Amino acid sequence: MKIFIRILIILPLLAACAATPEMSGRSSTTGDKPVGKTAESAYAKYIYGVFLRKEGRKSEAIKNLEEASKLDTTSESIRTELLSLYLETGQKLKAEEAATQIIGINPDNPDAHISIGQILADRKAIDRAAPHFEKAIELVPEKAGPYIYLAEIYGIMGKTEPALELLNNLAKKHEHAPLAYFYMARLYARTGKTDMAVDHLEKAIELNSSFLSAVSDLGKIFEEQGKRTDAIKLYRIFLERNPGESGVRELLAHLLMRDGKYDEAKAELEVILDDNPSNTNAMLMLGLVEAQRGESKRAMEIFIEVKGRMPGNLEVILQTGNLQRELKLYEDALRTYQEAATTAPQRYEPYLNLAVTYDMMEDYKKALVNLEKAIELEPERIPIRTFMSQILVQLERYGEAEETLRVGLEKAPQSTSLLYQLGIVLDKDGRFEMTEELMLRIIELDPDHFDALNYLGYSWAERDINMEEALTMIEKALKIKPDIPYIIDSLGWTYYKLGRYEEALGQLLKAYESMKEDPTVLEHLGDVYLKLGDGGNARKYWNLALNHDPENERVINKLNDLDQ
Repeated sequence: MKIFIRILIILPLLAACAATPEMSGRSSTTGDKPVGKTAESAYAKYIYGVFLRKEGRKSEAIKNLEEASKLDTTSESIRTELLSLYLETGQKLKAEEAATQIIGINPDNPDAHISIGQILADRKAIDRAAPHFEKAIELVPEKAGPYIYLAEIYGIMGKTEPALELLNNLAKKHEHAPLAYFYMARLYARTGKTDMAVDHLEKAIELNSSFLSAVSDLGKIFEEQGKRTDAIKLYRIFLERNPGESGVRELLAHLLMRDGKYDEAKAELEVILDDNPSNTNAMLMLGLVEAQRGESKRAMEIFIEVKGRMPGNLEVILQTGNLQRELKLYEDALRTYQEAATTAPQRYEPYLNLAVTYDMMEDYKKALVNLEKAIELEPERIPIRTFMSQILVQLERYGEAEETLRVGLEKAPQSTSLLYQLGIVLDKDGRFEMTEELMLRIIELDPDHFDALNYLGYSWAERDINMEEALTMIEKALKIKPDIPYIIDSLGWTYYKLGRYEEALGQLLKAYESMKEDPTVLEHLGDVYLKLGDGGNARKYWNLALNHDPENERVINKLNDLDQ
């Protein structure tokens, strides 16, 4: 009722309003319709459309403005208002039409050129978009937007130099320099010139210390380069100037978590939560930090609280299940993952996590049931196939494991993950010659595939063939990944096979520091000690090996031989 009364008040006023400049001075007739009356009617609908828009009644506003545009075919104002509304409501084809009409009425309307340029660029019609941005730069050289849009288009077209020239021109306008350097950095990053990207991001930040996007991009580059210390320093400096920027503080906390600095990460997250206790993302991260700090009970309390605040949030449910699984609360974890599956039945993650949990419980058949569901939902996701094949190998169903991997290879024939797992399956099935071929193919595809290098090198050493090549492969694998204990064990075992027992012992003891319960490492140590004439230590390590693999007949026979 209130709106109706307001309309009754407005409409008489509209009739008394003077026409806008573009509608005035027209008193001639067209057919039997007076142009002046038509203009007044168009203007009334225009004003009413503007009013409806302010009231949030956009569809009604559009209807009135469209009627106004039909009544007055030369009004730039009506079409400008319509253009804005079409863009707001996502009606891009109509927006393009309105912008084209505006340019027909006034070829020097910069906003219309910018709008139509953006619409065309979104449609990937960049050749048609570019002239509109060029015209906008000519009309409003003081505005940054057209320079950036056009530079982005030039970049897509591979015209790097013209794009950089545009942005350099923009950088000369002092107020736009940080933005120009930022977009130059993005252009350099896309073309692989990371050092130049870093230089320009640093310039942007130097000119505007609160430039969040530049700080974020620079931090990501540092992370990709493995320079986490530099990224942490960058975020800390930014936060000294902008302490309330929680997004950057979250990035900092995430990096500190990755570096294992859980106490520092916790401190940053608590700053965020002191300022905004309802920040569920920070709470979730805090739960993860507390879990890593060994504060499992506190972590679980946090996850449960976040879960209550965000019912149905898949990530929170999964993180809760992950913590329960880590704490070996397998039944609780299964219930949580079932809840996730109910919440998001079309997502593969709940089923994959159910499979992982059943695998840890050694219930391989139930693990397979859930993996089959996961692979049905995501047939091209390689890790699901490799995990499924591992479960099938555990059940000695080698043919099914092979088939699972070969189906994946039909769509991803160069996948080293699938090829590597297939090699393992074939080896387990007694077809080492095929495994050998696959590992060599993987190394050809990826010369730094340390797992393939290690697997083939160790397999050769175990069979006493290609010993020098085996040693070279394992040494290369260890150079790529110097701290992986199973590769260190492979090197020690190869030394053993070559009769270099002292060197073998040094490497195997090093592997043992990280793999104290691994029966293979323990058996290898026993073998080396026997060769060195130390029967006592040989017996010690073989017995330890049997503790973890009681049915290992090979080790049992070695102990029996030692006792005779």
